[in-house]
Amino acid sequence: MQLFISDYSLLSPTELNIENPLIINQIRKVLRGKIGDQFCIQAPIVQNFPMQDLQNMMGGKKSVSTRYTCTISAWDKHSLRAEINKKEEYNIDPNAQTIMLIAMTNKRTKAELIVQKLTEI
Repeated sequence: MQLFISDYSLLSPTELNIENPLIINQIRKVLRGKIGDQFCIQAPIVQNFPMQDLQNMMGGKKSVSTRYTCTISAWDKHSLRAEINKKEEYNIDPNAQTIMLIAMTNKRTKAELIVQKLTEI
């Protein structure tokens, strides 16, 4: 199932709306999605939290991020409406470390590209 990191608006506790044209295009054209297909969506970490939560994170306290599993119910060129099937909350630890392992490459240019992509993450 595809996970998208994007802004969304909750229409009700069981329905949300996405107006990001890049996400809508990815679902419709690239993934060839149709009504009834499922996907997951989560807001970018910083935008999930009010300022008080960001200050708590800087102090070492954990905050929560919400991920929704949804089913496409309707769309047009500018918006996508989806029914929420499942809501999952994740604790965000500001002190967590991420370790990336990569295989050795046979060309230096490939290694440089991998390092470039890792810094984007």
